[in-house]
Amino acid sequence: MLTDAEIGRIASIYRRYKRHDVPDDVPGFCKIAVLDDVREHDYKLTPGIYVGTEADDEETESFDVVMPRMIEDLRGLFAESNELQGQILADLEGLE
Repeated sequence: MLTDAEIGRIASIYRRYKRHDVPDDVPGFCKIAVLDDVREHDYKLTPGIYVGTEADDEETESFDVVMPRMIEDLRGLFAESNELQGQILADLEGLE
């Protein structure tokens, strides 16, 4: 679900475009694609093709540091998921 701020940001860009005040492209958020761009991508309208992703200049840790931590986080989330599945099944069986 979008926040009010996100909806406001989208609406603002749309209103500018409607007034022919063409906004700048913002990676990860908006891009004005012309027909030649669409033609170049075989008429695919997938937003990510045109908008891309926002550059993350704040990434200061190397992949070798980040990846092991992400794997450990994922292991914890899998364990939590398994526990929750067990609780849900027990609750459903209790309804019988």
